[in-house]
Amino acid sequence: MKKIAFMFTVAVLALAVAGCTTTGTPTAQPADTTPSAIPTQTLPTGTPTPEFWLNGYSEYFKGVTQQLPGNEIPQPECTFEAVYYDDDWTMPYDLRTLYGYARHGAIYKLIFNNPTGSNYTIMAGDTVKSNMHYFYNGKANLMPTSDTFYDPGTKTGYGSLELAPGKSREVYMLAFITNDSMYDKYGSYINFVSLDLNPHYFEQVR
Repeated sequence: MKKIAFMFTVAVLALAVAGCTTTGTPTAQPADTTPSAIPTQTLPTGTPTPEFWLNGYSEYFKGVTQQLPGNEIPQPECTFEAVYYDDDWTMPYDLRTLYGYARHGAIYKLIFNNPTGSNYTIMAGDTVKSNMHYFYNGKANLMPTSDTFYDPGTKTGYGSLELAPGKSREVYMLAFITNDSMYDKYGSYINFVSLDLNPHYFEQVR
């Protein structure tokens, strides 16, 4: 009996030791597919807006809409939205003309609209022309100007644009006083800025 009891005790101890020291390969567990929490992120604020190219210029709102030359009904239109200039009538860049350097003038903001069924070509200084008036020695005069459309994004000028049927387009037109000597003589007498939407009118009615 003692022998059986001793053998039983040894068997129990052996099982206890085996349970504590077993080093078999653990059973593989399913991978955890729950995504970990995404750290809080600050949303990008974007590239700061560059300095507006007309900063430093005063804006004079016009808002006048008139028809452009044409035979179709309705006719293309131009809205003289605003004009910009500073105290010295300084332009964004210098222009070399047949009469010398031109560094002064005004910047026109125009909106063209083509409600017709055909393309419409607009030429700066020809389809539309700047008028800068000055009053000197008791007489009203027109300052000679050279006009060009201007893309402030690429800083380039261009002479004409084609507007597709049913399209509108906002553009800037630079009106350079033809040369610096004219500005030096009469720039201080400029008293009015307007837009001629039919520069060839008198040619057409002759």
